[in-house]
Amino acid sequence: MTIKQKIALYSSLFFSLLFGLTSIIIYYQFSNFREEEFKERLEEKAINTMKLLAEVQEVDNTLLQLIDKNSIHKLYNEKTLIFNDSLQLIYSSVDDVVINWTVDDLKKLKKEKTLFKTEGEYEIFGIYYVSQHIDYYALISAQDKYGKRKLQFLSVVLTISFLIATSIIWLVSFNFTKRLILPLDNFQKKITNISSNNLTERLAETGKDDEINLIAKAFNQMMRRIEDSYKNQQEFTANASHELRTPIARIITQLENLEQLEKHSAETLTYLQNIKTDANNMAELISSLLTLSKISETQIDFTNNKKRIDEIIFDSMALVKKNYPDFSSGFELIENNEFEYDLDIFCNESLLKIAFSNLIKNAYLYSANKKALIEIEQINTNQIAVRIKNNGNTIENSEQHKLYDTFMRGKNSQNKPGSGLGLPLSKRIFNYHNATLNYSVTGQNLNQFEIIFSI
Repeated sequence: MTIKQKIALYSSLFFSLLFGLTSIIIYYQFSNFREEEFKERLEEKAINTMKLLAEVQEVDNTLLQLIDKNSIHKLYNEKTLIFNDSLQLIYSSVDDVVINWTVDDLKKLKKEKTLFKTEGEYEIFGIYYVSQHIDYYALISAQDKYGKRKLQFLSVVLTISFLIATSIIWLVSFNFTKRLILPLDNFQKKITNISSNNLTERLAETGKDDEINLIAKAFNQMMRRIEDSYKNQQEFTANASHELRTPIARIITQLENLEQLEKHSAETLTYLQNIKTDANNMAELISSLLTLSKISETQIDFTNNKKRIDEIIFDSMALVKKNYPDFSSGFELIENNEFEYDLDIFCNESLLKIAFSNLIKNAYLYSANKKALIEIEQINTNQIAVRIKNNGNTIENSEQHKLYDTFMRGKNSQNKPGSGLGLPLSKRIFNYHNATLNYSVTGQNLNQFEIIFSI
């Protein structure tokens, strides 16, 4: 889960829980208020009834029932029972509602003065009333029909409000977080595209005093330091390689002249040839380092240079043949009747020759029969595939992920000449051409390098 999603999720959960908790508190408080209010109404009705009995001598039970029946404050399904101090029932309202009571309830009522309980849909209130003439016990039962309707309505309103508010909160939170984190998403896209080819890339600074702008400033400062370090490294490699080429070339020339001066013994001649081979390998290593530093300095522009890829491969094969006369090759152009062939690509011809020469030379050096097979296939209207195959020891799976590391040489390279720079150099050249280079084992002792170009 991304930080953006976490922020939106946690903030939405927080506000949802807060709103839900607030709704529960409101419902609980209103429920208590309804109960207390209804309790007060029951108490008021019970006291008024007992006052009429105790203080107005002319009021008998019949008149009291008539007053009770026509009272504007009559409660829903109300039932009133009044007892004297001898616990005898002296008044019962005309309602047919039954109040369940016991003598123990009345004794408890005398001790605690008031009583309140709920039985089903009815709420019962009891009170012990002391007058000048006689003490009374009153039990009154009723349903708070309208109060509970209000409570039910409130619960519906709070539930719907919670659902609507939660939906709005989640929608607004995710959209707001998305807009808030949008600069970081743009940073991520830019950072992903930064490579050694475009170390001059910088993040946009807004000038605002916020964390995102501070990150952009810090990243740009870091990129400037990396760019300076990378340039210094490339300059050193280029200068060192350039300075080393001249003495190595003189050594090779002097070795060749020494071979021609006089007849040498077979052993001396072997030593001289071995030294010349090592010098040539060193010269090739220095040339590869120099090429690496040159193509890393600036982005290569080849948008106006279009060449046929098969001609570049033929020239590369000729270069390998010149240095290794026993090299043999096979070439195949795989036809596809679905579209017309187009082998022209935009490229830097000299660099592609270096890359293809390295791959073809490797195919020759690591083959069992000193032969390489090159295939060209236009796999669709926008892509051309070049496959270089050989028959020889394959690269182990544990080494394949390090195949393009500088100076990396696998177990199958033992007793094979090379510097470990050919494949990294080729891959970097292909990357500059927006082409992909992949290695695969296509069968027993069958190696394949496939390069896919966009046309």
